[in-house]
Amino acid sequence: MKCKADFWEYAYIAGFFAACWLWLFLAVPYHISFKEQTGVFLMNSGFIASYLLKPGAVASLAGDFLTQFFWFKPVGPVITVLCLILLWAVTRKALGKCGMTKGIHILSLLPVAVEMAFITYLNYPLSCTTGIIAAVSLAWLCMHLSDRHGSVIPFFLAMPFVYPAVGAHMVTFLLLFCIYFRRRPVAAAAGILAGTGIMLVEGYLYNLSLTGTLVYPVIPGYKLPALALLALSPASIPAAAILSSLKSRSWISIITASVSLFLAIYLNYGYTEEYMIEMETNACRGQWEKVWDMAEDAPDSYFYGTFYRNLCLARQDALPDRLLQYHQVPEGGMNVPINPGMDYLWAFSSIDQLLEVGDIPQATGCALLCQTIMPHSNSSQMLRRLAELAMIAGDNDVALKYLDLLSRTIVHRRWADRKKSEIASGTLSKELAAYREKSAAADRLFLQSDWYASLRNLAECNPSDRTAADYLMCSLLLGKKTQSFIAAFDRHYLGKDVKVPELYYEALLSNVHDEESFTDTVRKYGIPAAIANRYMEFLKAGGESDGNFEQLEEFKGTYWYYLVTTHLSTNVRI
Repeated sequence: MKCKADFWEYAYIAGFFAACWLWLFLAVPYHISFKEQTGVFLMNSGFIASYLLKPGAVASLAGDFLTQFFWFKPVGPVITVLCLILLWAVTRKALGKCGMTKGIHILSLLPVAVEMAFITYLNYPLSCTTGIIAAVSLAWLCMHLSDRHGSVIPFFLAMPFVYPAVGAHMVTFLLLFCIYFRRRPVAAAAGILAGTGIMLVEGYLYNLSLTGTLVYPVIPGYKLPALALLALSPASIPAAAILSSLKSRSWISIITASVSLFLAIYLNYGYTEEYMIEMETNACRGQWEKVWDMAEDAPDSYFYGTFYRNLCLARQDALPDRLLQYHQVPEGGMNVPINPGMDYLWAFSSIDQLLEVGDIPQATGCALLCQTIMPHSNSSQMLRRLAELAMIAGDNDVALKYLDLLSRTIVHRRWADRKKSEIASGTLSKELAAYREKSAAADRLFLQSDWYASLRNLAECNPSDRTAADYLMCSLLLGKKTQSFIAAFDRHYLGKDVKVPELYYEALLSNVHDEESFTDTVRKYGIPAAIANRYMEFLKAGGESDGNFEQLEEFKGTYWYYLVTTHLSTNVRI
């Protein structure tokens, strides 16, 4: 009977980890892979030695080394699940040393379920998972050394080295110490007091605040849950020990672990954010066909989908021609204001847009801003971006500095060497050459929130490329700034030998108030008779509709229909 029970327990455990892998691989693969983009791991002695200057050196070194392989989408979930399996194994060993036997195989899944809850968060590093693994392993080793005489000496000798090795998960080490010596309350209390004191003193020596000391290698202030919830991870181990001490059966353990995993998944899944990260990752890797497929099918409430759909239309030279064939957001959907306190996901996306309109100084400034607001002030993706931007601008010396850094990585080395070869041969890839061709010859850096001023300057400095002018004019139209649009049209289209999109003719007519101004506008701008006649039909239908927009459906896709059916105070989900 015991063999049969063990079989079903291990079958459940195997299914548990299979469910974890399926969740990471199918539901949040880009949450996992994006962790690599927010840091960089250099394979040189100086960079590796720098970990010794920070707490949690062993955990951070192991976690960051493994994280670099998350660049490959299928690899991230595999590495993560292997770490979770190792956490389960060492937790089971440590609790077994503490005399916990009932249902311990399944109850050891509790810390795994909690880690699954946190792993989804973008700025919850793998270093935290390796940290709890290392902390439990160190506690198990000290238990093994203490077994013969029940001595506390191995624990006390290890304490000064635990925080430098595992960081905040020294708390986990101390909790296991307390569980192991639970029948000797004086020794347990002395160990807890001594360990807490050592941890706080060492945190102070590392120049960490009290909060930083208790959560490092998590860095407060980024995409994380409430910091108090991080206590759940170490607390899950004594919780497993308490449940094991009860007169419970295996099915109670199974229910507990299953509910924990379900809550981890339910409370932390954000489809919108996964969608944003997948879109941005595909854009950074130049997979624009995938970006278009995702953006074209995006729900109307997804601002991010609208933003990238418009960007793809601009790349297809179809922005004004197809702009109103899709849902648009008044006062938005065309640009992302960049401010120092903003989410770095939006800053990443803004670089794609600035490259498209040819604003290389702005894109470079945005990439440098991203570097400063990353959790560790570095980003492999931004190093790649900065190298490409320098190559587009012709600053090869600057580009080589970034490429030299990337040459010291495992994952990006081949890419960096290929870019160095391009510099040496004086050639550019097709993509970078296209960006250089459309970049403004005489550009200057504006405030990153002054979008209209920047676009006006780009359109004047680079009249041969219409992208900046079209972005400017479409932004004004979506914001219903018709007077500013007419001024921009007069500057960039009137009297120029360029094709005028139908949307612009419609917008020019929308400012007409009487028959005389209608005739003057048609004559001045050479508006085709078909568009002018349709506008008269729209006015007639609008007068008869009495505010019922359903009667204007035949004009859907025109600028006039957009004007009367949208409001500037649109609430969108970002």
